[in-house]
Amino acid sequence: MRLEAYLYVDAAGLASRERWTLCVGQPTLKVLSQLAIGEWLDPAMFMSEAAKVAYFGSHIRVAEHRVWPMWIRTWRPRYVAIYQILEVWHSVSESHVAWAQRGDHNI
Repeated sequence: MRLEAYLYVDAAGLASRERWTLCVGQPTLKVLSQLAIGEWLDPAMFMSEAAKVAYFGSHIRVAEHRVWPMWIRTWRPRYVAIYQILEVWHSVSESHVAWAQRGDHNI
């Protein structure tokens, strides 16, 4: 839950910087953050695009026939941007672990 909260805050910052239009009352960024973490932790569960769209569509209030076009046109590229935040965090954490395991640092 903490990771989700951190990712949500970074996603909100990204949305603000990129001037994304968001619907009031829709938990879109929260759902995209949850989806990114879900895919990160269990990639097999969200391997297909359809699984991602199904998860996204089941958590927002929009007509079922509009979910796929919205995903393709708007939310897929934004989801990729949010997922890339996790990839950067992972890369940074790996470098910190490698540095700590090296053990020859003099602080």
